[in-house]
Amino acid sequence: MGALDSAATGHFLPEDYKGINHQRTRYGITVGCATGSVMRAVTMDLFDIRALPVAARQAHKFRTDEITLPLISVPQLFDSNIWTYYLPNIK
Repeated sequence: MGALDSAATGHFLPEDYKGINHQRTRYGITVGCATGSVMRAVTMDLFDIRALPVAARQAHKFRTDEITLPLISVPQLFDSNIWTYYLPNIK
């Protein structure tokens, strides 16, 4: 389970997320958090959703003590022509 994030610049996952192309990176992106702290990505990966273009599946992974809930970037999906729709909670 994760959260759609309309402000995230990329997909951000905990390092233990099981994707299909786990690759260590020495120069991962740095992300500022709402708490004022900063995280640096330690790996890259791809979601295992092969129906999506590669650009829509690329994700930055951070240490599990820095992030526990996967954040799915709406702007990254939109850049790959993947639309998101928000529906009311129907009971």
